[in-house]
Amino acid sequence: MNAKERVMRVLHQKQPDRMPCFGANSTVTYDQMEKVKAFWPEAHFKAEAMARQALAAHSVLGFDAVRVPFCQTIEAEALGCELKPGGTEGIPGIEPRPPYTIDDTPVFPDDFLSRGRIPQLLEAVRILKKEVGDEVAVIGGIQGAFSIAAALLETVFLLKATIQAPAKIPAFLEIGEKAGTMLGQALIDAGADMIACEDMGSSPALCTPQTYQEVILGYQQRQFAALAVPKILHICGKVDAIVEWMGQTGADILSIEPKASGRIAREKCGSKVILMGGADTATTLYFGSREEIKAECEARIADEIQILAPGCAVAPGTPLENLMVLTEVAGGQMTEDGRQRTEDGRPCFAFQATQGKQMTPLRLSGFRFRSSSLGLRPSPFGLRPHKSTGQVGGKAEDGIQMTNRHAQSMPPTKSVAHADIPSVFCFLSSDFQNLY
Repeated sequence: MNAKERVMRVLHQKQPDRMPCFGANSTVTYDQMEKVKAFWPEAHFKAEAMARQALAAHSVLGFDAVRVPFCQTIEAEALGCELKPGGTEGIPGIEPRPPYTIDDTPVFPDDFLSRGRIPQLLEAVRILKKEVGDEVAVIGGIQGAFSIAAALLETVFLLKATIQAPAKIPAFLEIGEKAGTMLGQALIDAGADMIACEDMGSSPALCTPQTYQEVILGYQQRQFAALAVPKILHICGKVDAIVEWMGQTGADILSIEPKASGRIAREKCGSKVILMGGADTATTLYFGSREEIKAECEARIADEIQILAPGCAVAPGTPLENLMVLTEVAGGQMTEDGRQRTEDGRPCFAFQATQGKQMTPLRLSGFRFRSSSLGLRPSPFGLRPHKSTGQVGGKAEDGIQMTNRHAQSMPPTKSVAHADIPSVFCFLSSDFQNLY
């Protein structure tokens, strides 16, 4: 079973050979950049570098899907927002000089798909599809309507408007939904197998559950109804208060952070929605030991997660060996007879499991790509997944040099305690290189 088949079996409520593992958000790190020789800022702007960097999720980490882009600014830039460069260590952001005020009438440009970095993004997807074919799932990322509207008006002003001028918001949400949907359709046409929608602005940390239900939900439903491939919805933070409505958006997969309860999501959303999540990116994956990461992943699996993933966007300074614990845990989530069980022996819901009798864990998943346009034949580590198990042999000296240099050199945190606030705010700290 190859990586894409593994993902699709879960989506079709069928048993995979092991638990899928990939990110709904960006998983790029400095260590991966070094491995594949694709760096920021070029990979935010040029299709070939973008594709090369995205492929590292599979060729370096062993994930079952690859994803572009790596920031949340593609649509906003094309709609007239001013881009704030991320430099060599961060991702582009949006300058706090929005193109509109709440009293303006926003205009959707006729040449939207030709603006900004969209042509390069679409070309990156075409390159990815050419490289991996039907072996690895290709994910195209878009932004939700509310998050795009927040960029057009600036987040604080949009949130105020939900209370002070609610009648003026729909015009901006219409533009946001149209932009995300049009980009999503173009990504599908370019070869994306799945669409991941990040709608950070919809987090309960920013707006009330009532606002989500009455203002945001309808636009998410309209957007997902227009996209003819499996959809992932990611909203940051503790989404327990809105997860029932998230399950009504039409998303096939809900990506939730460790702050949110998988069991509540399952109770509220039923059996058809797939849940994905894993270790907290702002705390455990960035700072944690191997044992801590493994324990948190196993706890999330016991909490009814069916696809193992970083909880949110990965901080680029995250040590490579920390991320690879996820593929190891995912590789061990199957008993010898192919059935997944909880620690006390009970069958797990759908496809998740905890400890069971473990098979040989995944190591460094390599991949021999079909063309050499990115210089990736043979794979960076000369490793080839076993055709039936997807497992890879090899040792660190076969091409992986584990480093912890970014964690060691990280400055003291300048923001409030990470454990106390959603990742959407954690990434505002200088430690996380402007990830939000």
